[in-house]
Amino acid sequence: MRVKYHEPFAGIREHWYYNNFMYLTQGLITEKLTGKTWEENVKERFFTPLNMSRSNVSLKEWLAEENSSFGYKLVDNKDIVKTDYYDIAGMSPAGSINSSVKEMSNWLITWINNGKYKGKQVVPEKYIQQAIQPQMIMDGLSNPEMPSQHLTSYGYAWMISSYKGHYRVEHGGNIDGFSANVCFFPTDSIGIVVLTNQDGSSLPSLARNTISDYLLNVDKTDWGAYYAKKMESMKSSEEVEKTDSNKVVTTSRSLIEYEGTYSHKGYGTFTVELKNDSLFAQFPIMRMYLKPFNHDVFEPFVYKNEKVDVKGDISIKINFASDDLGEIASANMKIEPTLEESIKFKRTPKITNINKDLLKEYTGKYELSGMKLAIRSDESSNLFLTVPGQPEYTLLPTSDIVFVLKDLNGYKVEFIKGDDGKIKMNLIQPNGTFTAVKE
Repeated sequence: MRVKYHEPFAGIREHWYYNNFMYLTQGLITEKLTGKTWEENVKERFFTPLNMSRSNVSLKEWLAEENSSFGYKLVDNKDIVKTDYYDIAGMSPAGSINSSVKEMSNWLITWINNGKYKGKQVVPEKYIQQAIQPQMIMDGLSNPEMPSQHLTSYGYAWMISSYKGHYRVEHGGNIDGFSANVCFFPTDSIGIVVLTNQDGSSLPSLARNTISDYLLNVDKTDWGAYYAKKMESMKSSEEVEKTDSNKVVTTSRSLIEYEGTYSHKGYGTFTVELKNDSLFAQFPIMRMYLKPFNHDVFEPFVYKNEKVDVKGDISIKINFASDDLGEIASANMKIEPTLEESIKFKRTPKITNINKDLLKEYTGKYELSGMKLAIRSDESSNLFLTVPGQPEYTLLPTSDIVFVLKDLNGYKVEFIKGDDGKIKMNLIQPNGTFTAVKE
């Protein structure tokens, strides 16, 4: 798994932080312990005994339902538009369950009844009691904006807090097109489920709080007014931060120089290519237009259906860094907010297909200050450089005459054909350029 390459920002149990990969991990552990998939376990151990017959754990099953909800998103805080479903199959334990208010209510009934549903013990009572106990502090003091909620902590996949003097257990969820909140008050025997088909929506928590105020018979807060005030504040902040999108921005180099494949062992790979005078980044699940921001820094915007989503909510920037030769060596992104340093994606230059006859011209022996070098090719027309006392280097073509040394940043080879027909090989490296002449 790639998780082992993710740098931690704190030691074990030193700090609470939500991490979907840990939910994925517990799903994989479940499969190892039971010999069945996580999906099979959920269906057999929960859906069946809780009469959750229409609930499922995959996009395929969901789309097969007759009345599955469409998902929507809010654009620019004013326009609601339909959005595509997101297939979370690769991270199923982190949020693949599709259900309804009616069937999720069966789940809450089970928790309120110490693990029993219709008289049958579905979840061990000891586990229930342990799961809803604080295991790690999240925010001990109350939020100034939410003085009625304090002592927020985390149990076993439950957020626990005191809400207006009542013990509350809850957890929210958000995915493309949908938001949800599931909550219950153990000592009051009250459960609340709120599902909505708009992502990033505040409705689940606002509706949950409003319903809670009435069912608990406590002083009522105007949660609608609270939300309106919060949105007005956000709108004012956005106006202050808004910059002139029409300003002319220059880059440090030609756009073609940014092309290549960028990789990180923990975060995967993406490619950057130049098309129609614009730079694009192709990630595993989306394509993005890279808008010049300042020199080697670009702003990514989702590119879909031949259009750029200029109102997108991607807040990160891509900062391309150079090596000692002044060539792009990596793309750095601040995608982990808890880490001070950006995540560095190492660049492999875009490889160019070269005429085989031209490659043959480059093969042979070269002399460099009395030292014999050699260039050879294999059946696939790959070139290799041999330097006495060193391992053989693989040469990757970035143009008809320029090759980079595989897995060795800052080193490249340039073949130059003189007017006399002789070929010279320039070995370009951080400490200088050295010329070898073909024999």
